[in-house]
Amino acid sequence: MGRTFAIATGIVLWIAPAVLGAEPPAKGAEPRGVSGTRAGISDAWISSDAAVIGTYRGPDSTLGAVHHVLDVAETWLGTPARGRLVFKAPRGIRGEPGSRMLLFLWDRLAGVSDSFIEESKRRYGDDVWKKIGPDSLAVYLLPFAVWSYPYEKNELVLRGQSVFPVTIGIDKLHSELQELERSLEPAALYARAEAVVRARVDGVVPGERVEYGVVVERWVVATFRRLEAIKGDVPESLEMRFVSVPRSPRFVEGDEVILFLARGPEGLYLDQGKRCVLHVEKGEVLEAGQPLGEFLKALRGS
Repeated sequence: MGRTFAIATGIVLWIAPAVLGAEPPAKGAEPRGVSGTRAGISDAWISSDAAVIGTYRGPDSTLGAVHHVLDVAETWLGTPARGRLVFKAPRGIRGEPGSRMLLFLWDRLAGVSDSFIEESKRRYGDDVWKKIGPDSLAVYLLPFAVWSYPYEKNELVLRGQSVFPVTIGIDKLHSELQELERSLEPAALYARAEAVVRARVDGVVPGERVEYGVVVERWVVATFRRLEAIKGDVPESLEMRFVSVPRSPRFVEGDEVILFLARGPEGLYLDQGKRCVLHVEKGEVLEAGQPLGEFLKALRGS
């Protein structure tokens, strides 16, 4: 009775066509921008806890090679304050000191996926928590180099599969991401959801697919016991199997959660990954900062 769902953004942002007459970089010339797509930026937004704009100052030699510094000018998502921000970047960062950058960060490993934890253990062994764990100097983590986007002249240049780069104004990108964020608010999720349920996590079983000794896919089977059907028809016992990627939720047995579910060919699934999961602790919906009863009343009235 497994429920399989694909982790996909579910939202496609418009990408402007290449300007007529634009020419590819001259042979041998250094291409502008960084590899990436608007969809990739949207996925990073959904997956991360914080998004900040600032000037990258490089690794801090007094703290160790894994610690990096950004002078934050703007916070687009999360709670980082303006000024000096120390973060870890165990897998590197794109950009030289002095670069203006957009970074997507995890906060105290709150948003980390099961696959990232397992891969980090494989990479770093006994040093895993030193490499990725929060400490007294840095609570933020840049988990992947591709979540760092250097830009110039208030424009981000993305090189995707096309020979022609896509240029996005930083202000326009910010507006698009804010629009995406509004679509992920509880009222918007509730309006789109086929079913909404408050449930207890009964079990979490991770697994992996190995080919020729190499892990090619990590997945999770999570089972839930229904506590309250908030919208739609949800079975008393629910099981979901999903591929573990950065935007996947990380469930802990015993947690109480609210799930916003879509319905596909294989059954119920979380179409926006971790952003479709809210946690309830001691009668409070943590992500909303509201008592459960107050939150549900507002949700049903939205």
